Amino acid sequence: MSLLGFSPTAHAQTYPYFCRFEDDAENAQWTLVNGNCANQWYIGTAAKHEGEKGLYITNDGGATTGYDTYSNSTVYAYRTFEITEAGAYSFSFDCYVQGEIDAWFGGAADYAHAYLIPGDETPQADSQSPWLMIPESYVSLTEDLVGQSGWETKTGFQNLDPGTYKLAFLWYNNGNLSGSDKGAMIDNVKIEKLANEPNVSVATSLEFPLTEVGASATATLTVTNTGGGDLNISGITFSNPDFELADAVEFPDVIASVGGEKSYKSSSHPVQKERLPGP
Repeated sequence: MSLLGFSPTAHAQTYPYFCRFEDDAENAQWTLVNGNCANQWYIGTAAKHEGEKGLYITNDGGATTGYDTYSNSTVYAYRTFEITEAGAYSFSFDCYVQGEIDAWFGGAADYAHAYLIPGDETPQADSQSPWLMIPESYVSLTEDLVGQSGWETKTGFQNLDPGTYKLAFLWYNNGNLSGSDKGAMIDNVKIEKLANEPNVSVATSLEFPLTEVGASATATLTVTNTGGGDLNISGITFSNPDFELADAVEFPDVIASVGGEKSYKSSSHPVQKERLPGP
């Protein structure tokens, strides 16, 4: 998928782009769409993964990272940037988001999310509606960010045409009176153009259940392509004859660029090894 914006303003045209929120001139390039919401995005010193500053949700002017669970809040923090060369790009950042997971609601109730927005659209703050409506033109870069017990790194991939875009962080809480004492915290934002070649990411080991000699067991091997070019797999072989593919695969098999992945089931057939007689 590709998005194309039409705003003439260009920002951050050299890549990789890296923001640690330590440079006030760079921080001024971030737009905080807070409206009159009680919970607002803020760049300050109360929360950071590294350095002295970070981007976070606060309800007391930046002094702490707490949020008011009684107040509906839909707020955004975004950075406009320009893509001058078509290709595959990665968007990564460190985050620590507690928020609220509501079992009755069936998922995240107070959470953050990262989106890619066309350059000619501007997100709006909302303190009235408890229901969140995301425009169809917004491309999700992550899952809902909620319930984290510490800092995590998140990465999203996207094929982009030349144009202007906004990298936006959403904070939403539904004002249902419950939640945690911490909202969303963001640091170390990076935008990077990927090389036009595949990059293989695969588990270094597989976990098989305990299996009796002569019986078989299966495990799933997931191969992810985090590069900017398609990955062509001509075949899969095992150095140990006790293992093989559990299902037939038609090769060559192609895994798409920028985060494409496929899973292959492998089976094990442990065999009793004969012990040679000792001296």
